[in-house]
Amino acid sequence: MSSDSAKTLASSILLVGKLEPPSQRVALATREALLARLKGWRDHALTLLVSPPGFGKTTLLAQWWLDLQSESGVVAAWLTLDEDDAEPARLIANIILSLHRAGLDVGALETIAENGLLESSTKATLLGLISRIAAHRAAVVLILDDYQLAHSPAAAEVVETLLRRGGRNLHLAISSRDRPSIHLSALIARGLVQTIGAADLMFTQQESAALFSGMLAPEEHALLYARSEGWAVVSQLARIWMRRGREHTLPEFAGRSGEIADYLSEQVLRDLPLDLQEFLMDAAVFDRFCAPMMDEARARNDSAALLERLAHLDALLIPLGRERDWFRFHPLFGDFLRCRLGLAHPERTAALQMRASNWLRRHGDLLDAVRQALRAGETAHALALVEKARSWQLIMTHGLGFVSNLLKLFPRDTLENDPLLLVLQAYLDIKRGEWSNVRRCLESVGPRIAVLNAEQRNSYTVIHALWIGYLDETGKPERRAEIDDFIASLAADDHVTRATAEAVNAIDSIALAEFDRAERYSRDGVANMQAGNCVVGTTYCLFHLGESLYCRGEWAAAETIYRQSLDLAEANFGKDSMLKAVACSLLAPLLYQRNRLAEASALVDASLATIERQDGWFDIYALAYETAVRMAYSQSGAEAGRAMLQRARTNARLRGLRELERLVDAWQVELDSGKAAPAAALEPAGAALEEPRLRTDARVNWRERYAWTVTAVKLALACGQHARALQWSEREIAVCAAQGRRADAANLDVLAALALKAQGDAQGAVARLARALDFAGGVDAVRLFFNLPPSADALIREALNDARALPPLGAQRAFLLRVQRELRTQQADDAGVLSSRELDVLRELHRGRSNKAIGRLLGLSENTVKFHLKQIYRKLGVDSRVAALAAAQRLALPLDTA
Repeated sequence: MSSDSAKTLASSILLVGKLEPPSQRVALATREALLARLKGWRDHALTLLVSPPGFGKTTLLAQWWLDLQSESGVVAAWLTLDEDDAEPARLIANIILSLHRAGLDVGALETIAENGLLESSTKATLLGLISRIAAHRAAVVLILDDYQLAHSPAAAEVVETLLRRGGRNLHLAISSRDRPSIHLSALIARGLVQTIGAADLMFTQQESAALFSGMLAPEEHALLYARSEGWAVVSQLARIWMRRGREHTLPEFAGRSGEIADYLSEQVLRDLPLDLQEFLMDAAVFDRFCAPMMDEARARNDSAALLERLAHLDALLIPLGRERDWFRFHPLFGDFLRCRLGLAHPERTAALQMRASNWLRRHGDLLDAVRQALRAGETAHALALVEKARSWQLIMTHGLGFVSNLLKLFPRDTLENDPLLLVLQAYLDIKRGEWSNVRRCLESVGPRIAVLNAEQRNSYTVIHALWIGYLDETGKPERRAEIDDFIASLAADDHVTRATAEAVNAIDSIALAEFDRAERYSRDGVANMQAGNCVVGTTYCLFHLGESLYCRGEWAAAETIYRQSLDLAEANFGKDSMLKAVACSLLAPLLYQRNRLAEASALVDASLATIERQDGWFDIYALAYETAVRMAYSQSGAEAGRAMLQRARTNARLRGLRELERLVDAWQVELDSGKAAPAAALEPAGAALEEPRLRTDARVNWRERYAWTVTAVKLALACGQHARALQWSEREIAVCAAQGRRADAANLDVLAALALKAQGDAQGAVARLARALDFAGGVDAVRLFFNLPPSADALIREALNDARALPPLGAQRAFLLRVQRELRTQQADDAGVLSSRELDVLRELHRGRSNKAIGRLLGLSENTVKFHLKQIYRKLGVDSRVAALAAAQRLALPLDTA
């Protein structure tokens, strides 16, 4: 979350009573036999407590939890679940917070959890937590109480992952009214599951006698025990009633245990003064409550005093946490009270719920505020709460899990018809990549836009504009003008909507190669997102700003922005978030162009699968896939390159990104077909370049036109059609110059220099190369001189021999000498020769060191070691460490050198 209230999630009312067991002051029977069974927890991976309500599951686990607090080296965490924990992001966040509170070092996961896993992968976060548990080494016990409330396939998967991968030092204890539908067969077969059922939880006669010590004669207790059947809640009800000093006739306790519970509940309630009876019935409307909330719900100011007078009902009115300011009822007693309220005062329930809804909204619990309004039958009020919270912006401030839980509260008919909820659902589906449902939701709202209120209309307009961007239907000046008008119409304090619209126009401006505009929109977006305290939105606006700077060739500024956004993403959303993946996807091309291949490879490996799985858009895919494709060709060969091309093409088709498909086609012709049969590929490439849609407006489809130009020029050079190559180069250089695309212009200058050299204009060729060096040397663009025709080597030598064009002490000459050295290294790599650094890595591999140990010894990052290993495997034609060492010995490589 990015709002101030979200930053204090761990201490807010959202977690009241969740991270520690209920606090009870009443005398409780100590379940010695059951506690003895629980003390054998180290022999099991899972303890299951399964019974209907009233059997003392929570009480038993609370006693065990207290015992665990005194065990040295044991982290014992408690989490009371509710229906909102059925959403995996919320469940994982709460598990992290419970373990952190219990003393486990969760590192940066604490911030991620406090942010509700906003923009973070649930799977990666859960695996990160498991790593933290394993690193702790000492025992970790996680108690999940009331699992039946959170049960869902997604929650079951979280629990199964913890059980399957949590390691020997993790023990789970789960209480539930029903047997959880989690896959336990493998654990059961290994004897790793301990189950405590309803029959086990019944009080023994000795435990029950201890509870009634001094209150009943032995024969009376024997009768009570026979009638209660050892059911804990009946015993507690009877004890409370008797403790009040009322006359009791045990023979009246007849019938089934459930009937006795109702009877005793009636007696307990009847013994109370009328004001306490009324308060209890009112409070039973709510799953949990505190005195200030009840004051507002009842329109009174005496709730705290009434709660103090009810302290003797601790077993039925259960305090949540040590502060004892929030409470819940025992489920059976709560059911009884709600039934009584429904019979005596049915008209009071809705009014209580509505006033409580307003209190909850003011105190930051939007989910429960909406829940209470809907329970009161006030759907319009519930919708107004969502609208007041700025609906779709909740995804950026609270995350996907929160919004998913919010939408689940509404009836299907409301979800299918309310414009605001349809737009909210559409944005949720955009973020999840569920494209067909996005279209359905937005098409349902679009025809009604004329009758929508301002908030609904604004929400639809901005989310529809975002959707257009995701569909790659950008680059239309008239649409940008419409968004400008929309921005002007917004209220001054609607910062996030304004910034989101500015981000849409920034993307549009990049699509039109109008980078000054893009940067202006992006900077305005950053300012407005910051004013709206929206970290997610700020990061996205920084992405657009950095991309525009990169496209213009301002690489130093772009790298600064990219690293700023990367730091922002990691600090707020962890190392596995979608935001970090986007930042890595943007930074990787820049590092690749600087020939920092190990770093670029690590970034691509860390990000590509994430942006494919989540809500990437055309610009991100174009940059990430081009880098991934070119690296696959250069590092792993044509087969790997083609596989990456196909991966890009598949994702483009899945998302309907036609321009991305056409880019992939251009890359494939350049990198593959051209090398095998340039003459056969030239004419189709030239035809693609001359398509009217690429020639009508130089601003539109500039990425595709540039890609086909580079492809066609390289093919023309390979076919000896130097004039044609020069013509195409010069035409696109003029466009690049007009649009300020300095890197693209420099790349084409190098190709034009090769065409000039082939035509016999050596002086012109060197001059053109020097012009490319003006840009390349300033930004360290080494890769501009790679993957060129063989004549490039001769051109570089001629330029280095021309002291007038490249002065001996000049920066251009120094940079070109570096390029020449790195080209020779690449040529040696292509020939399968291991570099000195690769030999160093191989020697340490031979000595049995891990990647991490090799990195420490050689002063390399672990990712760089992995990069070198991939290169070693490729050059030796192997796919494992063992095979690499065997090949090295077969080739008599010097592995034993000190």
